[in-house]
Amino acid sequence: MTPKSKLLSHQQRVAEFSRLQKIGVKGVKVDFFGGDGQSFMAYYIDIIKDAAAHGLSVNFHGATLPRGWHRTYPNLMTMESIKGFEFTTFTQDNQNQVATHVATALFTRNLFDPMDFTPMAFGDIPNIKRVTENSFELAESVLMLSGIQHFAEIPEGMATAPDYVKNFLRDLPTKWDNMKFIEGYPGRYIIIARRTDNN
Repeated sequence: MTPKSKLLSHQQRVAEFSRLQKIGVKGVKVDFFGGDGQSFMAYYIDIIKDAAAHGLSVNFHGATLPRGWHRTYPNLMTMESIKGFEFTTFTQDNQNQVATHVATALFTRNLFDPMDFTPMAFGDIPNIKRVTENSFELAESVLMLSGIQHFAEIPEGMATAPDYVKNFLRDLPTKWDNMKFIEGYPGRYIIIARRTDNN
């Protein structure tokens, strides 16, 4: 949303969502919510409902836990609700803990609702020494559940990926029909098999 865009009232949302729908936008990512009070809980639901009326999907970032809302409102694709990938770009300490953090989140936060972690970076991170391998970054695209997977990678980083990785990401299912936990331990490792159709 542009800085001048306001979504606080129903009238403002209808005006903005009508404009977006008219130009062919399919969804919105709304960020920076100020708490878990009743007024904010109502605000989330109002945004979801007004977006649905205009055929828009929703991704809430900087947001509370989703509480199963995507089951009631199928246009709610995902919610951040986690210390996401961006934190690993702020300090070396956060980068150093990313593997443990991800291996914990897959047993906790991401078990019950879609999570917009914004995973996956193949390239360098300015002023940070990346501690994960590209295989770890690619695995996040399958391990993490999100109604829409918003990758954090920039064009320069994606340019370093081989064609088979780009093709894998192009063909990555948007939803999974079946999942099987193979083995793992919170904070250490996880092995999951996912299937869509025969893939």
